[in-house]
Amino acid sequence: MQRVTPKNAPQFFASKWLHIQFLIDPEEMQDLFQALGEVFIFSTMGIKPQGENLIPTALFLEQYRRYTDLLKAQESIDDDLFRFYFSAVITREQDALLAIDVGNNREIIRPLKPILQVKLHRFDYSYLDGKIRPSVFGKDTIAWGIEISYPQLYQDPLTRICVKATDPALFPNAELFKQVQHWIRANTVPTPFLAQNVRIRCPIRIGKKCFEWIDSHKELKARKLAVFRQSKDQEETDEH
Repeated sequence: MQRVTPKNAPQFFASKWLHIQFLIDPEEMQDLFQALGEVFIFSTMGIKPQGENLIPTALFLEQYRRYTDLLKAQESIDDDLFRFYFSAVITREQDALLAIDVGNNREIIRPLKPILQVKLHRFDYSYLDGKIRPSVFGKDTIAWGIEISYPQLYQDPLTRICVKATDPALFPNAELFKQVQHWIRANTVPTPFLAQNVRIRCPIRIGKKCFEWIDSHKELKARKLAVFRQSKDQEETDEH
């Protein structure tokens, strides 16, 4: 990882991000990271003492379990408790990141090359038009796991040439994102929400093990939403 001063830090330019929004069981999250192999997770939340932005995978999984334990206990989610851990980047190589020195042995972590961006995910439901709106924050929104994103285009900060960020020959994290996509398709389904007994289809994903406890989700019930229980055959039909 390069260490630079704020004055010398190159800009990161990326666009056309692909987003995966999902809620999975903590055992499923552990399975996902086992499938990915060795990765590095760094918080991008803000200024920390040097080295403290690195989040060991075990700690990331521990915090995710704490998140889902609150849902299972019918508690609301306070995003501030988890923002450090889930405002982060995941990368196969540390060279894709910059450590920006801000004095007094403190640093900010920023991307240099395409990385997987992680953030908390919430959504909203409108009874006016019957639509689910992902990535909406604010009062009465519903906590729904995390969002992992990856750009399709990347501009080199020196040459200003735009290239495809999805080319694994140039960017190892492109293959890492494909691994996430493959795992999500195989182990989750589009969430079959119910509102006033009407089934709503949306791209937000749910892990198959979540069906055991999703009825405990306090924020979901507060909005008078439910998750439809479907048969195994229906799950296989809905997987893609």
